[in-house]
Amino acid sequence: MKTQLRSTVRAEAGATMREVQAQAKRKARADDDAPSLIATGMAARPPEGLDEVRAIAEAVQRGEKVALREPDAQTTAPTDPPRTVAEAREALRRNNVILRERECAKNRALTEEAAPAPPNRQGREDELVAFYAARLRRVLSRSGRKPFRLAGLRLYADLLALLCSLEVSSTHLPDEPRLTCFADAIRDGLRDFEADYAWIAEGYTWVVDIADILDVPLPEPGAEAPDRPLSEKVHERLEAYLSKLEQRTDLDTPLLNFREHLRALTNRYAPGLFHCYDIPGLPRTDNDLESLFGRVRRQTLCTSGPHHAKQRLHEEGAWLLFDLVESEHEQVERLQHVSLDEWREEQRRIREQRATFTDDRRFRHAPSQYLSELEAQAAEIAKL
Repeated sequence: MKTQLRSTVRAEAGATMREVQAQAKRKARADDDAPSLIATGMAARPPEGLDEVRAIAEAVQRGEKVALREPDAQTTAPTDPPRTVAEAREALRRNNVILRERECAKNRALTEEAAPAPPNRQGREDELVAFYAARLRRVLSRSGRKPFRLAGLRLYADLLALLCSLEVSSTHLPDEPRLTCFADAIRDGLRDFEADYAWIAEGYTWVVDIADILDVPLPEPGAEAPDRPLSEKVHERLEAYLSKLEQRTDLDTPLLNFREHLRALTNRYAPGLFHCYDIPGLPRTDNDLESLFGRVRRQTLCTSGPHHAKQRLHEEGAWLLFDLVESEHEQVERLQHVSLDEWREEQRRIREQRATFTDDRRFRHAPSQYLSELEAQAAEIAKL
């Protein structure tokens, strides 16, 4: 249902979505390409009298006394160089590009507040349509993860919510054809898969109910064994639920087939499905073990490199599986529980495992020498 529903909606609204998003990208690119002021703090030509100001500042830092002249009462011409610190600071302020830009921006903000510009209706409509197009594209590209996150059910629910919102927006903007195009495409797709959504949703509730039946607390290591095995209780609950489903006569053909599929799966996995409820410490699934394999594979890639990781996993994979500890002290404590005889036996197994691959490499690189050694051994055996 997921793939077909996506294809239906994209076939009707795909061209409009691409056009709207391309228009939004062109507008954003045009805004980015607008001329902007690149300021470095000072103008290209520094103001006159700057050297004098620097000399005064250096003298003050050295602790020398500097006699500054008071500014003249008469107004100097704009072309006269600054003679005092105050005049130099004013010259710096006038020639500072950043300050001038800030003042211009402040003046523009005051002007805009005084006389607000009229709203751009077409621009706001384009922005609204772009939001709907982006959301529709995101909904159509969402994926799931079976069996508890079905992408088809989530896709149907999201498209239904999006359709309701588009219908409300279309009442406010009846002359906007792009919103109508999106709504019609979603409506046609939902209409075609309404029946499929109904039986898939009901089958999904069956899966969730079975998961709730199997998801009971497992026995902890060291706990007392119950009078009646927990596996029998869970098995009886599951059988009662499946029997209840088999008694229903109001099911369509897809649900009947799915019910038979659930019964077949249960019968196939029942012999090994309930041991975890009786054996303390036994996990329900091997997901944690698969995660451990993945972690060891990634760690070996980091330590040995991509060229030697596969060979090392093949030769020493059984000895690379270990649980990580938080500190070196904990690792030492774990190793102290291993006896010396077990350690030596494990070392012998590692040497035997490596010897097999060592002989393979010797024969691959120097087959004549390797075969000559075997022939020499045969000659020695013949002399016995």
